[in-house]
Amino acid sequence: MLPGLSGFDVCEQLRAAGRQTPVLMLTARGAEEDVLRGFRCGADDYVVKPFSVAELTARVEALLRRSGALDRGAPAREQTIAFGDWRIDVPSLCARHARDDRSIDLTLRDVEILALLAREAGRIVSRRVLLAEVWGYPDPDRVETRSVDMHIAKLRKKLGAGATAWIETVRGAGYRHPA
Repeated sequence: MLPGLSGFDVCEQLRAAGRQTPVLMLTARGAEEDVLRGFRCGADDYVVKPFSVAELTARVEALLRRSGALDRGAPAREQTIAFGDWRIDVPSLCARHARDDRSIDLTLRDVEILALLAREAGRIVSRRVLLAEVWGYPDPDRVETRSVDMHIAKLRKKLGAGATAWIETVRGAGYRHPA
């Protein structure tokens, strides 16, 4: 039900291009023929709405574990990450502000970015490294995209005041979390 292409078409195109990216379809289409079509076109898992967030989280973690994505240093090894004034709870994909106790929801990609920047604190993390380690591109030098910059901007907005101090832009080089 995506505009232009169906999720089935997107999945088939990914697989035809040789991409092994784990795919979980989250859809309102729950008829048996739709589920079977999803798996036939290359999906690794298929979840029908309405769904339990806890179950979805468990399925995503299992999918990442099976794909080996969690073995490349993804944040699931750590339960909590300190990042500026925030404490990121990795399993629940949320962050709590240390001073005023407000919390925000994060995506898995948000957490992976923050974990990588925290691990590399004080060092510049290039867009190429982010594309390889967080987005999973095998050859990021061949990718022309502003996805990293757009995602960092959205992440800064989520983190609010002070976020530009915690995620510094190093012009022409990448991003850095101060040590």
